[in-house]
Amino acid sequence: MIASDRSSIDRIISRNSAVNWPPRSCYSPPLDFFLRSRVKSLVYSNKPQTVDDLKANVVRVINEIRPDFCARVITNLVFRTHSTNRNHGGYLK
Repeated sequence: MIASDRSSIDRIISRNSAVNWPPRSCYSPPLDFFLRSRVKSLVYSNKPQTVDDLKANVVRVINEIRPDFCARVITNLVFRTHSTNRNHGGYLK
């Protein structure tokens, strides 16, 4: 699908884009891939029936994200990065 608003003309919004990023790519910030799925699961948890319900859920869920939660995500990223380095890029348990 090609975005239709003026600010993003010719930008592709698709899972099958020209760049095939691997899952959990180092190019995908942890807050991006982790929070996206977390927010999505919380937004749809009560199965909104209208667009207004969906919008209200998005606003509510985003407003409930606390800075300490984001800090824990980043702390976990640092831990995993150090673990990966210690294992020379090998498998992490």
